[in-house]
Amino acid sequence: MSTTRLLPPASSPRSSLRGHRASRCSRALVAASALVLTLLWASTGFAQAAQPVQPVPPVRPAPPKQPAPKTISLDCDDGVVLNVVYYAGMRGRDTVPVVLLHKRQGRMNDFISLIQPLRNAGHAILLVDLRGHGKSLLNKRNPDRPLSAETLRRDGFVAMVGYDMMAVEKFLAEKNNDGELNIDKLCVVGAEMGAAVGLYWTRLNWDRAGNALGKRGQDVKALVMISPQSDVPGLNLQMALKTPAPVRMIVTEERKQLKRDSKSLVRAPTADFRRDVSVLIQVGKTDKKAAATANRLESQLSTFRRKFEPFPEGGRKDAKDVYLPDYITSLQGTKLLDATNLNAVDHIVKFIDIHLVKRKIPWQNRHNRPYRVGAAQ
Repeated sequence: MSTTRLLPPASSPRSSLRGHRASRCSRALVAASALVLTLLWASTGFAQAAQPVQPVPPVRPAPPKQPAPKTISLDCDDGVVLNVVYYAGMRGRDTVPVVLLHKRQGRMNDFISLIQPLRNAGHAILLVDLRGHGKSLLNKRNPDRPLSAETLRRDGFVAMVGYDMMAVEKFLAEKNNDGELNIDKLCVVGAEMGAAVGLYWTRLNWDRAGNALGKRGQDVKALVMISPQSDVPGLNLQMALKTPAPVRMIVTEERKQLKRDSKSLVRAPTADFRRDVSVLIQVGKTDKKAAATANRLESQLSTFRRKFEPFPEGGRKDAKDVYLPDYITSLQGTKLLDATNLNAVDHIVKFIDIHLVKRKIPWQNRHNRPYRVGAAQ
């Protein structure tokens, strides 16, 4: 056997060419595989990028922080010091001021369920302890004898209108001039005795339009009477509706001031609070005595303006009206506000919104001091 057959055959040029081609094909295959992988990765990335992006919820600004309440002492012209709590509003010169007046032997905290809804609406609120009630017990002229609701006489109830409410008006006029509220959009809310005080003071407020120095009075545009009480000494409800204003409601010092002001006092002959002030009366109808008082007031006031039932959503913004919702309950006073099934709180907020917030009443600077009973001006 030849030994040449045991050796590997010598490579020929053709076999070398075949090996070179195989090597090139292998490299091409690797490159193609890499390209395919790259394209697959790229397509996957684009597919992910093409997926819809979930919308980011808009960042809502935090609601403005409500100012903290301030406890303030108001000096009346007869020496009595009133304790009040003031909640500033949120609308500047468009802010509606709301004064809350409690019942006999009550106090400002009786309105606890009404405060926050009024604050949420942006209104300014003034809670008042009327003389002899709550913490309004000091008379600087006789500091050794604290006032008491139990011993309050007729003159004391009349003084709530003649002195307490005038101190309230002065305070609100100052806040008006500071641009914190619009006193010409004033709303008075009174419960039982406070309703009588509110009605009498609304009458007194509208009996004078001002003098040569500027506007004075006619600030109250809305009045809420909750279970109005007809037997408050010196504050008979029917007398407040008579023409002219009853003299008995005016203290001696004011009579003198009215006489001095008779020449300079500017009166609007067409103005009449019985027609020009929107009124909401709330009462539990199953109490016959309370319901009779409320019905009589509603009937008398309705003769001076259009009557809408229930609360209108639209209509003329300058409409003056009176409301008496049907609350089938024996509850009275601020207890009506605590009964959530009656919606009495919502009715008050809506009443203010319709007849004060939506009314275009321009803000005015009160250059002169408000009328104060017993004070020479």
